[in-house]
Amino acid sequence: MNEQRLSLAAVMMATMLVQGCATSRMDLVEQGTVSVETLPGERVGILWIDVHQDGEETLVYGALQRRRHTSCPITVHVDVTLLSRDGAELEQAHTGDIYVARHIHGRGINWTPFRVRFGRVPPKDSKVKVVVHDSRHCDHT
Repeated sequence: MNEQRLSLAAVMMATMLVQGCATSRMDLVEQGTVSVETLPGERVGILWIDVHQDGEETLVYGALQRRRHTSCPITVHVDVTLLSRDGAELEQAHTGDIYVARHIHGRGINWTPFRVRFGRVPPKDSKVKVVVHDSRHCDHT
């Protein structure tokens, strides 16, 4: 019973943190400034993506979740590319290796957050492309 309460409290705290962080920023997707394209990995899916302007920077964050039930460790990285209206690459950012934990029912949240920051605000009609890769095929830092 205590474990369920702790899990619920952890989810509520994470939700309040995300909502609190997002309220001081401008949502670029809702404003129509950017669109989002996602390409999930073979073993890890993308639950959600948010794109916010934070001063003169752009913050892209979201959540990953395993697609298959397996006990094997899964490590991925996320490539995020900012594209102009005509498809030219404006800027690219990568996460480090992210361990996507397996979900044990009744034991807390079953998603893993990620976040990247760009040093610019994208022009209108830009696209944010988010791709999940297995970390074993390249070395991004």
